[in-house]
Formats: sequence, C-alpha cells, structure tokens
Amino acid sequence: MTAASPSATGRAGGPLVIPERAIQSAVMQYLRLQGWYVFRLNAGALPNERGRSVRMLPAGTPDLLAIRDGQCLFVECKRPGQRPTDRQRAMMATLEAFGARCVVATGVEDLERQLARAQTDATD
Repeated sequence: MTAASPSATGRAGGPLVIPERAIQSAVMQYLRLQGWYVFRLNAGALPNERGRSVRMLPAGTPDLLAIRDGQCLFVECKRPGQRPTDRQRAMMATLEAFGARCVVATGVEDLERQLARAQTDATD
C-alpha cells in the first residue's frame, strides 16, 4: 500500500486523514498506560422505548473522562486542524469552573505536551 493509494488516504493522492475515533483510542490507551482510569463519554442521543430521542449526556460533553489520584481530566479529541465547537468550549469552561482539567488533543504527542506543560505550570 502506498501513501497515495485510496486505502491509505481515504482518497486518491490526498493527505492521510486519521479518524477521530482512532485518535480517541490511542489517547485512551496512552492514559491507561500512565495509570489513569479512562472511559469514553457518549453525548449522543438514542431512541427510548417510545421512539423519542434521549440525550445521553449534555451536548458538548468532551469525548473522554480520565481519573487518577483525585484528578479529573476531560479530553476532547480532534483531528489535526479541527477545533472544538462553541458548545464544547462552553462545556469545558463549565467543567473547569468545577475544578476539572480539560484539554483538546489531536493525538498522544499533543496530549503529552499539554500534560507536561500543566505539570510544569503547577510546580512554578
């Protein structure tokens, strides 16, 4: 498979597009290896027994919740170049007002940088 093949890129000759789900999986695995308890939050809606949509969590809830040593970390995973929606930014601001830490990560390396920066800021 070459870098220009449709199966490697999603379209002939275009750039490689990493699905957000793959980023979430990699970030979850990394956090678990670092000793965090992690689970995916599903903020979508599902039909109830009457066929009406029931929202599982409030709109804008981050993708992941990680807990370790009394710390609560919410992670919104985005493909490189993508940004959180207004609802997602508002929800993260609300969560931070309650003492949680929230980050937007485009991959494991991005998350590592942000966590290292937060740790450095906390010790300064």
